[in-house]
Amino acid sequence: MFHRIKSILFFVLLSGALTFSAVYWGEVLLGESTVESVTAKPSEQLEQDMHFFLESKLVKKETVKGYVIETYQEYEVYKDALGNVVKSIPTSNYQYLRYKN
Repeated sequence: MFHRIKSILFFVLLSGALTFSAVYWGEVLLGESTVESVTAKPSEQLEQDMHFFLESKLVKKETVKGYVIETYQEYEVYKDALGNVVKSIPTSNYQYLRYKN
């Protein structure tokens, strides 16, 4: 048990040292900062808080030669953190469902 904890601690320390040396030598050799601070604008922050999923919506339903054909179009749906739909964008993907009437 102690050997496992010791090896995990060694791995964490080694990876931290490698990360620090890569950042330090990147700054020294390149003469520029390799780490950038990023501040999100309010609109960018809102986009990050949105959840994206695909949804199929019924577009058309018709009867042809005794069969009902339903046409569904795929939409990209974006919701905010509260679950409200922010935008819905139609894609070029369609699915067709045919069944006997």
